[in-house]
Amino acid sequence: MRKKSDLSRREFLTRSAAVTGGIVSLGVLGGPGRITAQETAEFEVLTDQQAATVVALAERIMPRDSSGPGATDAQVVVYIDRALATHHVHEKEIYDHGLVWLDTFSSATQGKPFVELTSDLQDAVLSALDSRQNPPEWPAEADMTSRAWLRHMIEHTMEGMFADPKYGGNRNEVGWKLINFPGLKPFGYDPPFGYYDAIIPEIEYPAFVPYTGPGKEG
Repeated sequence: MRKKSDLSRREFLTRSAAVTGGIVSLGVLGGPGRITAQETAEFEVLTDQQAATVVALAERIMPRDSSGPGATDAQVVVYIDRALATHHVHEKEIYDHGLVWLDTFSSATQGKPFVELTSDLQDAVLSALDSRQNPPEWPAEADMTSRAWLRHMIEHTMEGMFADPKYGGNRNEVGWKLINFPGLKPFGYDPPFGYYDAIIPEIEYPAFVPYTGPGKEG
């Protein structure tokens, strides 16, 4: 039996999604897939450069491997773009600044922007960011720690991987199929992806009738 520490991050994230029922509130065979705006849809918020970096980042967080699809297959970038135009609109600044911080750090430590690195070097960058203390190359002007920013990106990647496909990610329900989740119809969930949005039928209560039995005064 493998130790918990032997689990890949992909296995860990997939199992976490399975435990939560496929509803998120949030080694590769071949190289990571690449998609562009032309191959998905016109982006509403992200620039093409930002989108390319998000694609590369999400694919390293949830890479395609022999056990199933990854973030690129699920079009996580489309989910993130639409989310930043709607229910995550207040977090657009985190992307505007954070993707610059990422490239600054990547260039300082590996000599190139994140999207231009090999998958192994991208993994090295993310491993360095996931530190209790900011690595010295993390921009001093950043108002989030490197770990906090990375965990934020992981959360959004998981949302895009396992949320209802109508929000742009989980294309063709690849995330749900990965964890054998049957979909939303049996459960009646609605956004933003939690039990608290279960659609409950209206209950018809009987008309109120005042009590007139024993002990009723007057």
